Amino acid sequence: MIRNELVTEPLKPQEEEEEETRHCGMNDEIHDSPISKPSTPKARRPISSEEESYLHNDFNKSYMDNISRQQKSNLSENETLPEDNSINDRQIKSSDEHIEENEPSFHSQKDFLKLSKLEKSSQSPINKQNINSFYLGSIIASYPVIILVTAIVFGIFIIRFGSVFSLFSSMSEKQMQLVNNPTSLFNPWKKSMEEIKAKFYNQELDSWNDISSAINEIISRNPKVPQIILLFANETSTMDCLATDLADISSTVLHVDSPLYLNPENFGDDAGEIIDELNKHSPAKKVVIIRNILNINAEAIKVLHNLCEKENPLIREAIYILTMQTNDYQLSQQKLKFVEDQFYHKLSKNIDRDILMALVTRITDGAIISVQPEPHLRYC
Repeated sequence: MIRNELVTEPLKPQEEEEEETRHCGMNDEIHDSPISKPSTPKARRPISSEEESYLHNDFNKSYMDNISRQQKSNLSENETLPEDNSINDRQIKSSDEHIEENEPSFHSQKDFLKLSKLEKSSQSPINKQNINSFYLGSIIASYPVIILVTAIVFGIFIIRFGSVFSLFSSMSEKQMQLVNNPTSLFNPWKKSMEEIKAKFYNQELDSWNDISSAINEIISRNPKVPQIILLFANETSTMDCLATDLADISSTVLHVDSPLYLNPENFGDDAGEIIDELNKHSPAKKVVIIRNILNINAEAIKVLHNLCEKENPLIREAIYILTMQTNDYQLSQQKLKFVEDQFYHKLSKNIDRDILMALVTRITDGAIISVQPEPHLRYC
């Protein structure tokens, strides 16, 4: 009997324990470890009543200690869980507040799309303006570099070609002095020209400009081409004196001792004769006076085509002063038209018209001067 009581009595506290754990709602499988049943002592002798009570009290004490420890552990876990939950709740709440502060609340998807379109439309002009400002700034910033490079290139150009510029400038200065300064050392014939103008003061002002241009052309032009001065007048004495003075000036310019004078008789009946005549006087052939050209033989006058040719002339550096006696010229008439009519009237019957037209074109390709009488002039 004693053995049976020892086995059955400890079951009562265990039933109480199971009932308490069910009221607390805790899972005994997780938190509680199973309580092992004490093994039934094997006594050689029967246990007395005192021993039985002592064992019963000892077992109850240990059992109650286990229950108190389990309750404390359950309470500590229940306290930590709310703390953890409160921490999580605070973190979620703070994150929600942060999202609400940093992000606008959108009531619908349409509002979001509208706002995104507005942002893009507002940003695109700004971006384009920033890009344009960047390019403009880079271009403006590169201006000093461009100016510096240009200055360096221009300086090198000036250094390398400075001698050429100085040569051109000196030549232009000489030419200006030659034309505009009557007493210049570079223009020795200008003083003589002023003396001739004072001597033949009844002549037209345009005539002196044409004569000076022809003389200056033979000085400065390169390559050289023949220059032609055609004088015509009703009265021949003044015209012959003027032709002689112009020939003297031209000889000074071309460094010729004296001009070559040719009359109609010197041409003969063949153009080849005058060419032979020019070859005889080769040192003086640069300045030639041909008097009264309308009285030259129709065949011999064709030589003037070769002399006055500027594309392929017989003599390149030459001045030809031609004189022609005319009748009934009026100042109101055009000089070129009047001279051409004189040639056609005199030579059209003896020279083919095409040949005559080419000849007249070359003879009149120069200064055409109408010489007015000088009553005070008695001798040259």
